[in-house]
Amino acid sequence: MNEKQKYRRDGYNAASKFYIDAEYKFNDDLALLYGYQAFFNPLKTLNWQGHYQNGEQAFTREQSYLGLSSTTYGTVKYGQIQSLYYDLIGQRLDLYDYAVIGQPAAWSSFAHYDGSASTKNTLRYEKKFQSFDVYAAYLLNNHDTDTQQNFLYQKKQGLSLGLDLRLQPNLSLSSVWHHVDANLRDKNNHLEKKFNQEMFGSALFYNNDRWLIGVGGGWYKNIVPNYLLKESFPQKDIEAYGYQYYVGYKFNLEHPFLQSIRPYIMGYGATFKKAMHYDRNDYGFGFALKFKYKFGFDFEHFFTQDSQHTPDVSLFRLRYDW
Repeated sequence: MNEKQKYRRDGYNAASKFYIDAEYKFNDDLALLYGYQAFFNPLKTLNWQGHYQNGEQAFTREQSYLGLSSTTYGTVKYGQIQSLYYDLIGQRLDLYDYAVIGQPAAWSSFAHYDGSASTKNTLRYEKKFQSFDVYAAYLLNNHDTDTQQNFLYQKKQGLSLGLDLRLQPNLSLSSVWHHVDANLRDKNNHLEKKFNQEMFGSALFYNNDRWLIGVGGGWYKNIVPNYLLKESFPQKDIEAYGYQYYVGYKFNLEHPFLQSIRPYIMGYGATFKKAMHYDRNDYGFGFALKFKYKFGFDFEHFFTQDSQHTPDVSLFRLRYDW
């Protein structure tokens, strides 16, 4: 593992976050909603050198929205909201600890603005039916966003459509299409490039008391990785394909301290075309231990195959579920 990843070997915070979900009911049909979610890094807050990535933020807001919910007419939300792509595809495949490299959020330089992870200034509608749910989101104009490099990113407008089919009580199939019109402006010479970003993906998810299975993939256009923004605009459209899978089985244990163990296999891959050429395919195994008092311990080992000769990696994580 190269020097930039040394903080991972020394121990680091892995996606700690907290949530606020509030609901005020006006009557049996209508309710006011508020949602808030943020990632936080206590090691960065304590300035514990060598245990966080250079440039990493101590606090990153993921969601902050208001909404109205009606059992008759559906739910409307406005604010910064997790994207439909992450809610219906990414989150259902994000079942292990290591990086979700098969997903666009792992690559995008603007993941919290372009909809690969979340989007600000977003209007979203959801409606649940007996055997399926429908989703639609309109992404409004954003102010310029500093990419921490040489460029400013601006989302002009966008649209997302999603469908979640409940095939069986424990089995669902979800699909999402996402489109954004955006500008990228050079901070030095003020040159500007207009481009569009698109994502389309599907995921199959199964969950009961024992089995936990997720498999899916997608096609991504102009999801721009950070290192392509170091010197100049990408001159061509960037196309990528990604996939992920996870299969785990839980053994419940009659033990005074250890409650369960879930061994699993997992993997992902990403292939970039046109403006950049990069292939990566990782596969591995792991297990998750669940203890009493909401503590857990995870182990994973990944075998890596890519065009940059990235070494294999093992990961250990101690976690606490609030």
